[in-house]
Amino acid sequence: MLFRSGRHANAAALFPEPTLTQLRELCERAVQDMDGAEQMQLALAGVTEARPVALGYKAMAEVLVARHSYNPYTKLRSFQKGRDLLERAIEIDPKNIELRYLRMVIQIEVPSYVGYRDNISEDSALLVRFVRTTDTKTADQVLLRNIREFLLRSGYDV
Repeated sequence: MLFRSGRHANAAALFPEPTLTQLRELCERAVQDMDGAEQMQLALAGVTEARPVALGYKAMAEVLVARHSYNPYTKLRSFQKGRDLLERAIEIDPKNIELRYLRMVIQIEVPSYVGYRDNISEDSALLVRFVRTTDTKTADQVLLRNIREFLLRSGYDV
């Protein structure tokens, strides 16, 4: 097909797949406002299951669109899409600590009435163990710092 329709139709052609550093930077901007969330969504439109961590950040983009949206339908639809993408990414790569971190961030931050809090205990145990046992000389320093800061802010003893 020569022309694809839709909002993200040419996103894969316009944007090369982001590096891990770029994924994290996109996410930091997306937390701030809807423009950042939509930019992240567009940049990750072409991401597939072949890159589970990128799929996890694509899920985060959807959740952040939900967070910034005023429309209840958009909030619900985007949140559900993000939740489902993230659960699929974790199903593909269940031992990936970054995916578990993303899920815990979402589950801690979303209102309890949404009912997406089933994995906080499991994920927090993995994250606390990761922070306490990871060799800081060989670890991904950004990930380790982000997880440590998040756990401390959330009241966990690391």
